[in-house]
Amino acid sequence: MAFRGLLAAIGIGGASVETVLDRDSVEVGQALDGRITMTGGSVEQAVDDVRLELLTRVEHEVNDQRQHRTHVIASWSLGRKLMLQPGQSVGEAFSIDVPYHTPLHVPGAPVHVWLRTSLSIPMAVDATDEDAVHVHPDRAMASVFDAMEMLGFRLAKSDVEHRPRWHGGHGYVQEFEFRPSTRRNLRFDEIEIVFEQRAHGLDLLIQVDRSARGFGGFLLEATGADESWYRLTVPRAGARAVADAIASVLR
Repeated sequence: MAFRGLLAAIGIGGASVETVLDRDSVEVGQALDGRITMTGGSVEQAVDDVRLELLTRVEHEVNDQRQHRTHVIASWSLGRKLMLQPGQSVGEAFSIDVPYHTPLHVPGAPVHVWLRTSLSIPMAVDATDEDAVHVHPDRAMASVFDAMEMLGFRLAKSDVEHRPRWHGGHGYVQEFEFRPSTRRNLRFDEIEIVFEQRAHGLDLLIQVDRSARGFGGFLLEATGADESWYRLTVPRAGARAVADAIASVLR
């Protein structure tokens, strides 16, 4: 028994955990529901807590090189303590709200977000399970993507970048980069948009990068002066109204 306990302490024959989500796709701000099943191993083990963590990969720049690191978006403690007997199975339902700053999974710009379930077991390796989660934009955010398509821009890519001083306090931002899809917009190199959830609703931070033309344009591009930032509150009146609002800063 002592030998089995030693093996369980290093993760061999110890307790296990499995999480099954009601659905792996959820709209940002809505509830993610599921059920956790904890199963005892070959020996009795105490579980001090059951924790859930919503995770993503964030791009860091280290010594002029890009690295991706795991970042905790949010975490929850279920406050559950129990003594798992060998072979015993115990179920626990959960419901957590997906934060508005969770990176979005949109067509053409997939982002890796996942849920990690952990059993905190004293003096032993914690049992864990991981499940992919696809987080989709809410109605206000979706209207921005529709508006950009109306204006003749396509989503080129999305990056989740380390921003420790970002006033939202999350340590990162998700940037959406749009490129012209029509000839009339070739005066722009790209448009970058960041969503910012505020008490009054959704704000957009929009960076407009205009194409450099001629020597004067070259100087502007070389100094970064061809880029301008704008803040815009998203109207709650559909994609057409959002497109008109965005168009006002692109003139």
